[in-house]
This record gives sequence, C-alpha cells and structure tokens, in this order.
Amino acid sequence: VMELIKTIPSRIEYFARDPAKNVELGGPKSIFVPMTGAPFMRDLDDVRRGPTIADLGTFHKLAHMMPALHSSAHHIVEPMDLVVAHRHLHITYSSM
Repeated sequence: VMELIKTIPSRIEYFARDPAKNVELGGPKSIFVPMTGAPFMRDLDDVRRGPTIADLGTFHKLAHMMPALHSSAHHIVEPMDLVVAHRHLHITYSSM
C-alpha cells in the first residue's frame, strides 16, 4: 500500500471549460468549494427543514456567481422532496 501511495501526484489540475478558470489541487494553495450533501438547512425565518430541489438550484446559482469559490459543487444539499430512486438525476440536471 505504501508503494502505491508514493505514486500519487502531489498536484493535479482540475480542468474547467474556460482554461483561464482551471484550478490546481495540491501544493501550497487552498481551494474553496461549497459543502456537500446537507440533509437539513435553515431558511430566512430560522426554521430547520429539509432542502428542496428549488433550494438546490438556488445554491447552485449562488455558488456559480460567487468569485471566492473555485468550483460550484454538484451535491450542495440533499433535495428531500424527491424520491431517492430519481434524486441523483435531478441533482445532476440542476448542476448543469
């Protein structure tokens, strides 16, 4: 196992559609992305609730527009209003 660990590169490049927005992972730099998979959220009235697919879309838009984030993440919250069997399809569509 240790021999395999030695083969892991210390840096990799995360490619964007726009090459000017590529991100280097590893090395001395930090990257910032939204957290992922939150099963609960608090709304503006400070009520704890399960996120919806509409909430996920809003978080995707916010992450996309925030210059401090290097990537918008795919699965920011878990949309609890969708059946589990199809949830991943809606999450992928929302992130596109």
